[in-house]
Amino acid sequence: MILAILYSCGLRVSELINLQWKNIDRSRMIINIIRGKGNKDRQVLLSDALIPLLEKYFREFKTQNYILAGQFSEQYSSRSVGQVMKQLAEKAGINKRVYTHLMRHNCFTHMVENGIDINLIQILAGHKKVSTTMIYTHISHNIVSKINSPLNTIRL
Repeated sequence: MILAILYSCGLRVSELINLQWKNIDRSRMIINIIRGKGNKDRQVLLSDALIPLLEKYFREFKTQNYILAGQFSEQYSSRSVGQVMKQLAEKAGINKRVYTHLMRHNCFTHMVENGIDINLIQILAGHKKVSTTMIYTHISHNIVSKINSPLNTIRL
């Protein structure tokens, strides 16, 4: 569930552990992020693929307010999220450094690669400046390989 939400929504860890069931709006297919970084509210998309995972998770764990409940508290901890990420990486045989914020980077980099407008990504990411969002265009080398040269449109 942790990996699916982080990657699907591009959330920060603090936003993930503060996410409550009441923040999910299935009718509009959005998730309301309340008091994210900089104490700002924003909306992110609710992926169709995430809905059955959330339903299954709820049936199994029956958490009350927060989606991710801790073992000894109502809320999951950021440290536990990091431990889960490391365990998943080990299980998958990934030897590179894996950290929670990497899922956020992957989410937005893949959006850029799929042709999503950078200004829309800026809004989803909650960035004040588009220059912050532009890092995802630099990370993605796949974009350059997809560009069609104008020379290809000229008959030589």
